[in-house]
Amino acid sequence: MRHPIDGFQVPAPIVRLFEHLAANEEAEYLEAWELQLRYAALLYDFSSDLLAAHPWVTPSEQRMSCMELDYLTTPFELSPVSWNGGDGLHYSWVVHAPELDLTDFPMVSFAPMEDGAVWLGDDTAEGLGHLMVGKRKGRLAFGQNDPLGTDEWETLVTILGQRPDPDDARITAGARSKVSCVPPVPAGYRFEHGPDGVGVLAPAHLFGDLDFEPMPGEPALFDREAGRLAAEGMHAGALVLQKHLRSWEPEDVSIVERMRQSYVALGRPMHASRAAKWIEKR
Repeated sequence: MRHPIDGFQVPAPIVRLFEHLAANEEAEYLEAWELQLRYAALLYDFSSDLLAAHPWVTPSEQRMSCMELDYLTTPFELSPVSWNGGDGLHYSWVVHAPELDLTDFPMVSFAPMEDGAVWLGDDTAEGLGHLMVGKRKGRLAFGQNDPLGTDEWETLVTILGQRPDPDDARITAGARSKVSCVPPVPAGYRFEHGPDGVGVLAPAHLFGDLDFEPMPGEPALFDREAGRLAAEGMHAGALVLQKHLRSWEPEDVSIVERMRQSYVALGRPMHASRAAKWIEKR
């Protein structure tokens, strides 16, 4: 099953969840979002764009909103799985390098009104498990029934193939953490952190000659060096600097256009398409 917008293979835990929902006796009468909220509400409110990959949805019925791109600072590497419903908080896969054609991805939570994306899980099963943990903590904080051990909890544990620690201290009510998301770095690749909490993972030879860590935070310097690196074909290095520029001037469409060009040069149509959609929404 391919993601209807982003084209990557939807990780197995989501496929198993969709298959479980499709087998429900009420599937004939309920929309996909209704089934998910009725039988898997511990995973919050699934993205309508992801639900468009549900087995019952025909291509003619798919309506892609890319609602996360309504927010100025959403990283283009994020593909939302679920929404919290408060302040744009959502839980997403981080597809750092689509060309690797991975079968699973780290998950993060991202709140546009706060700092960058933060770690939720090293893969989909762990990320969804931590959604359950965050949901449980939220319910307990409001004096609601504890979902631990219920049929819904145990069914989701079976679907995920692993049992989350319901008291994991890293995960808050609302499924947030203070942990940075650092992806595995394949041989020949390099990872540089960024202000969006996602950073850049790309072939090492495309970063150029800069040591990004000690660079002073001067927009004019970053802009000049990003242009130089791009002209030299060092598009990963240019993208690192462009992400900093975007964090300082999140409304500047020209910065996102240069990011889009970097994504195209890196062979990342998913990210380039998201950047173009962001520009369209402005």
